[in-house]
Amino acid sequence: MSIYKRVSGNLVVETIGNTDSVTFQGLTANTATVIIDGNLTVTGNASLTGNIAGDKIFNGTTSIEIQTPSGNANISVGGVTNVVVISPTQITFAGNAAFTGNVSAANLNTTGLVSATGNVNSGNLNTAGNIIITRDSSVAQPTIRFYDTDTTLANGTILGALEWYTTDTTFADRVTTSLRSVATGTAGNAQFEIQMSTGGTGAQTKFLIDNQGNVGIANTAPLHTLAVNGTMYGTGSLQILGNITGGNINTTGSFSTTGNIIGGNLLTTGLISAAGNITGGNLSVAGGVVGGAGGVSVTGNVTGGNVLVNGIISASGNLTTTDIAATTLSASGNITGGNLKTTGISNVGTSIVTGTQTVTGNITGANVNTGILSASGNIIGLNVNTGLVSATGNVVSSPGGFFIGDGGFLSNITVASNVSVSQLASGTTNWTIRGPGGNITADIGGASNTVVFYGGGVDITGAFSAAGNVTGANINTAGLISATGNIIGGNVSGTTGTFTNLIGNANATNLTSGTVPSDRLTGQY
Repeated sequence: MSIYKRVSGNLVVETIGNTDSVTFQGLTANTATVIIDGNLTVTGNASLTGNIAGDKIFNGTTSIEIQTPSGNANISVGGVTNVVVISPTQITFAGNAAFTGNVSAANLNTTGLVSATGNVNSGNLNTAGNIIITRDSSVAQPTIRFYDTDTTLANGTILGALEWYTTDTTFADRVTTSLRSVATGTAGNAQFEIQMSTGGTGAQTKFLIDNQGNVGIANTAPLHTLAVNGTMYGTGSLQILGNITGGNINTTGSFSTTGNIIGGNLLTTGLISAAGNITGGNLSVAGGVVGGAGGVSVTGNVTGGNVLVNGIISASGNLTTTDIAATTLSASGNITGGNLKTTGISNVGTSIVTGTQTVTGNITGANVNTGILSASGNIIGLNVNTGLVSATGNVVSSPGGFFIGDGGFLSNITVASNVSVSQLASGTTNWTIRGPGGNITADIGGASNTVVFYGGGVDITGAFSAAGNVTGANINTAGLISATGNIIGGNVSGTTGTFTNLIGNANATNLTSGTVPSDRLTGQY
């Protein structure tokens, strides 16, 4: 049965017992329903142990509203509607969301900025935009830290990594590049690695710095400060204060060092250029050795198949060789050797002798042109053509030969035979004038025409010997000129020659054997 109480003013329910509680109780405990058809104003606190069923809680222009049954919960603040909208799948903030405590979430997704003065703790941090760390006076050192909480560190543990991941459909999904720190040992040390993918495979370590400071490029176990597998290339300078130790140093440019180059071998297909000295046990080259204005200087021997120069060979000591082949041979000292063979020693500057030229062997040539020809032995030739023949010994013709000419100035003539107008003879030896104005011939021992004097000169078929000087404008012989003494003259010219001692300045186009002192060599060879 319902009871209605109608009043024309306010209805006040007041307790008169020991309590200020007013209880609305139904037939069943905690099931009473109070229905107010209007507004409910509470000046004190409202304490409810059950649910509040309603669509809006507000105070002024701020409200919490559920607009439809089972709909979203909307929060409006200060007249701004939907500042926070809570749906079954997400919470949307129209403004900033500020948390003084921690935010723990599986994922934190935002199209804008995430700003936090405290820590952000989450399983993953995913963003389609940038992560920017700003430093000001309040942050002395902006830091991204990978914090490892393991109390015991295992060798090979990846302590942290920055990865670039691709979902390229051409190859499998993979990490293309990464920077990571990997534990080495169990003492808390780590090495830094840079990984990159190659050929569509997963990222592999290509650059490494271990905990000792060793750097490996394409080398995952460097044993040196810089260990590189492969070719190093640079367009600038490489300056190394210590030693360079390696199998090979290959360069298409210059190799410059202010210190020493020490190695087992120095192999190059190009040039070796040095402004200073090149010092070594041996210098072995397959090609030529080229020197500039400073020359090539050695304190030991120079050994080779041939020594070819375009200029002057100068030596303060002896030049010892079995053969000297040169276009021009000039020496300020003696040229000493077994033989001096040349195609020409003439008065045109090829052979210049300022002192005495001594030859113990034979001088063989087409012509010997000299002012004075002196020989202690025989001068043998077909003809001796000279203005003056001077001899301290006898001038002897071969048997059957004759001394032909004007004998008006002959003195101390002792004969054992006849002296006639046309012949001076003794046995089978004679001087004969072959007719008026004819040649003077000498027959020696039955050998006719051993010596023939004619208008063009003197022909001698045998040897010519003079103990004194033989003086003449020219001595022409097709045979040998042999002298045990000196041959003194302005020039000695011949196509070939053999000298054991060559004194003075001399040039030769071909020396096949013997020793030529360096102070006897001038000119070009």
